[in-house]
Amino acid sequence: MSSSLVRKSSKNVANQVAAAEPDWKFYDTVNIDQDPIDDKWFTIEYNSEHTEMSTFCGESEETGLIDLIFNCPGGDGDDVIEECERIAKAFINIGQSLKLKNLSFTRMVAPEGFNHSTTRYFQVIIGVEYKFVFS
Repeated sequence: MSSSLVRKSSKNVANQVAAAEPDWKFYDTVNIDQDPIDDKWFTIEYNSEHTEMSTFCGESEETGLIDLIFNCPGGDGDDVIEECERIAKAFINIGQSLKLKNLSFTRMVAPEGFNHSTTRYFQVIIGVEYKFVFS
């Protein structure tokens, strides 16, 4: 699990992205029981990968991956994957424009797509790498 500031900041960014994307809704699903009714929605999962001392002055650096998990009806082909990529890029751009304290989104990972036979959703997961410097 990523640091508290990473989680809070990324949820703020996700809410701003959703506000700019009327077809998509953001649901916070970390330890919260949600039952989304929207056809297109996304959530976030956090993967802290590494924390190390970065200077002799006591600063540490946490790196990790924020997974943007998009859920939508199947059958739209590549168009929905491209839509998810555009939203992931907006997530990075909005995060960078906010100049979040010591947190930066560094790059987007290639998307993965999954068909779920037990649900009505096609799922696209796009990772966003982050770096958080703290003391």
